[in-house]
Formats: sequence, structure tokens, C-alpha cells
Amino acid sequence: MKTLRVLLMSILFLDGRDLMAQQKEVKSLLQTYYEIKDALVAGDGDSASDRAEEFVRMMGEMPVNQLDAARQKSWKLRATKIRDEADKIGATRDLARQRDLFGGFSEQFYNLLEVLDLHQDTVYLQYCPMKKAYWMSAEQEIRNPYYGKSMLTCGTVKDSLK
Repeated sequence: MKTLRVLLMSILFLDGRDLMAQQKEVKSLLQTYYEIKDALVAGDGDSASDRAEEFVRMMGEMPVNQLDAARQKSWKLRATKIRDEADKIGATRDLARQRDLFGGFSEQFYNLLEVLDLHQDTVYLQYCPMKKAYWMSAEQEIRNPYYGKSMLTCGTVKDSLK
């Protein structure tokens, strides 16, 4: 009986370690997403491109095989499109083009985060009515990546993941 208890506790510990590792990977991806957003807010197309390239690299290194079956399926359904959108942002230094691409990228990534449910901190889904596009933020405060300084606080919080 004692052996069975030790075995069960070991399995739970290992599963907990895997979950923590998955959460860390998702947190790193989300942080890099925020860096892309912040670069767009600042009007820095070069930095947005560099961070998007980093995001693509990180997605390619995500240990998907460590996810449970349902999360793996969700990842496989969405990851290619998200990676393609990020790759397009990374491939250009044209700020207007990056901002156009950012909406689809943001929505796809938000949908993946919602399904994976591995985020640790609150993620705010924000909306720009002028652009008719969404983005994510770690804060409720609006910092519009689509218009930068010209309309910095234009937008509203539409939803959040907690």
C-alpha cells in the first residue's frame, strides 16, 4: 500500500512539473507577443520585426508532445496559422503592414491561449473600433498598437482570460 501511495505521489509530482514547464513556455510566448505589441505602440517596425522572428522561433521550439491530447490537437489546429502571421510581421519592416497583420495574429493567438488554458496571469483582450481589430495586453490600460501616438488610448477591454 505504501508503494502505491509513493508511486501515485510521484506521478502527480511529475505531472505538476510538466504543467509548470508548459505554463513557463506559454508565458514566454505571451511575453514575446507583448513585446511585438509594445514595439507597434512605439512605432518601431524594426523591433516588431525582430520580436516576431523570435516568436516564430519560440513556437517552433514549443514542446508540444508534452501537452495532453486535447491541447496538442488545439495547438496543431492553430499553430501554423499563428506562426505564418508572425512570420509575415517578422518579414517586413513596414510599420503599416505590420499593424495590418497584427489583428489576425492577435485573434488567432488569443483563441489558442483560451483553449490551452495555460496562462498564469490575466490576459486582456482589447479592441480598436477605428481599426476593427483586437490585441492582447497584460494591463487593462489601453495602449493602441494600431495607431500608436496618434490614438494611443483609443480602444476598450472586451474580454479577459484569468
